Amino acid sequence: MSANQNSENFDLLTTQLFPLLHGNFSVVFPTNGTGRRSYCPDRAPQARVLLSHLPLAGIILIICMLALVIATLAIYFEEIAFIIKTFRISMRRKKTIWILAFYPVFSVCSFIGLLVPKSGPFVHMCANLYFCTCLYHLMRLVIQYMGGAKKAFTLIEKGRRFRMNTLPVCCCCPCCPQPIFHRLNFFKITMMVMQIAIVRPIVLFISAVLWSDSVHSSAQDRIYSTGELSPRRSYLWLVSLNVISTMTAVWGLVMLSKAMEPELEKDFAIRGKILSIQGTLIMTVVPNIIFGALVGSGVITCNPLYPAKTRGEAMYYCVLVIMMLPFSLIGRKFFRRASDGNNYAVSQHQPHPDDIKLPILDNTNPNPSANGTSVSEPRSQNHEPNWNNNEKIDLLNEKTLECLTKDGGESIV
Repeated sequence: MSANQNSENFDLLTTQLFPLLHGNFSVVFPTNGTGRRSYCPDRAPQARVLLSHLPLAGIILIICMLALVIATLAIYFEEIAFIIKTFRISMRRKKTIWILAFYPVFSVCSFIGLLVPKSGPFVHMCANLYFCTCLYHLMRLVIQYMGGAKKAFTLIEKGRRFRMNTLPVCCCCPCCPQPIFHRLNFFKITMMVMQIAIVRPIVLFISAVLWSDSVHSSAQDRIYSTGELSPRRSYLWLVSLNVISTMTAVWGLVMLSKAMEPELEKDFAIRGKILSIQGTLIMTVVPNIIFGALVGSGVITCNPLYPAKTRGEAMYYCVLVIMMLPFSLIGRKFFRRASDGNNYAVSQHQPHPDDIKLPILDNTNPNPSANGTSVSEPRSQNHEPNWNNNEKIDLLNEKTLECLTKDGGESIV
């Protein structure tokens, strides 16, 4: 092929193909060192354009992601059926269903972000907003296992201390004090967890407003740009505040579970519940950091469909969809338990109701009317009444029984 034919072909691409790409994909054409122009999308494609131009490998990937989302939803619906059928305490039933929805919510939002690239930041904000509500409900669930806040202090012995050097904040600080778990410290810990239900929605709302204002702005005029860690951009400060709020809430939740672990670990596996939420949080943050670094270093580049940043986000959403399935199985192991819906915690400095041996009445006195009182008929020495747990607890503490028979202690905290 001659040089003239090459020049004519390039002119054809310039006059016909490049405008087509620019109209459909918002492609920009910077010149390279040879004077020819290379093309790379300037912004995320529309869903219609993306689905109509996906290669076969992309279609197969979408089908696989859809199958994983359906599997995660099927696990969640099975958990709902089991909890509704098994759990008798209504407050505990509602909060357990809410917390377990964390996995399908992240999976569905990630799949939507994969199909509709322009909605990526918005669905990411929605998923994170739901996560902060899950932390709050998990704290309420832990307190409800104890029968409520007032009941918790009747079960926990005076002078108990709790550790502050725990994940995710002070795990490397062995010099941290171990304060006494009293009512004031309990209030401070609950405030550490509850603040995420106020701070994080406000931060995400501001982020959504700034993101919508910057969608149609040029790169130089954008106030908020996802992934740009520059002090001149609001993204850095909003993400920092978001991370601080989340880490503080998780730290308070871990300290609360550590303080109540002696009463909750045996019957409620509280350690596994907290670790499953912590592990999911870590595995949703780490891939985002890794893909952001790969995009920033130029390892992940653009292609005719995606700009580099959107391509990195698509990879991140694929990883989230894949990870939510095994993590939902882990959450199912620790939250889908028949004992979680019907039992309450028992103090460790008092005998467990199942270990109590009630005295057997002995009415074999030959002179039953010696002091003017009547005595019932003699009972067999081998007969023991069929006491249930609540009746045994009533013998230990009548006030405890009143707290235990309440349906959830809704008025506490």
